[in-house]
Amino acid sequence: MNDTKNEIAVFDFLDMGKRLMNNLAMMKSVAEVFFQDFLEQMDALKLSVKNNDVTQVVNILHQMKGASANVGAKALSALVFEMELKAKAGKIDEIQCNFGELEKSFRILKAAMQQKL
Repeated sequence: MNDTKNEIAVFDFLDMGKRLMNNLAMMKSVAEVFFQDFLEQMDALKLSVKNNDVTQVVNILHQMKGASANVGAKALSALVFEMELKAKAGKIDEIQCNFGELEKSFRILKAAMQQKL
């Protein structure tokens, strides 16, 4: 069995650069906004899971997935995609089990981005 998570880049600097015209100042600014927004979305996700609001959980995860992909956070985007599929299947309890992994992946990403930007 292949562990595709290990093969996915934590942060694809080149991909983010392409999206932002290789403007390092813009990349840093976008990263800072992403960090703040992602944490706010995490709080909203936890509340929606607590309230068992499947529709809102799916919407938040979809936004998190897209935002992660847009900043080159390949591994985080893949994890959020898996969580989104679980949410669409109504498996809210499994989403809650992924919170620790999601927070860890975000911390790893943030460190990688701050190192390269």
